[in-house]
Amino acid sequence: MLKCRNKKSGFTLAEVLLATVLLTAGVAGILLPFAGGASQQVEGINRTTAAILADDMLQIVSMTDYDDIISTYDGYAEAQGQIKDATGTVRTDTGYSRFSRTVECESVYLSQQSLLGSQTFILVTVIVSYNDDAVITLKKLIAKD
Repeated sequence: MLKCRNKKSGFTLAEVLLATVLLTAGVAGILLPFAGGASQQVEGINRTTAAILADDMLQIVSMTDYDDIISTYDGYAEAQGQIKDATGTVRTDTGYSRFSRTVECESVYLSQQSLLGSQTFILVTVIVSYNDDAVITLKKLIAKD
């Protein structure tokens, strides 16, 4: 009896391609949630940093003499990468390099107040942006002592 000696053991090209496609789909299914989670983590870090920067600016404005708040801070802006600390020094940490912030101030009168009376409140609005997209807006009402 003649035996065929040409038969070799192994995988065909079609089997290898099918295994590669299945393995790739499985790995992608495992890794995709991690990639999405990483982007959410970065967004969360940016929001937290923006909230800290907005609160810092509100604290700086609050420490300013009431009569100087509007003249000093209405229209105040710090360009991207030019965020300053409480001493006026630009923060050089790269974590702040894509942030910018602006301040708006306006006199606020309560409906019970006469518009002829002296102002007793200033509404301070701080907007912090990341890559020119507003991330957070904080407002604070400051009363005259």
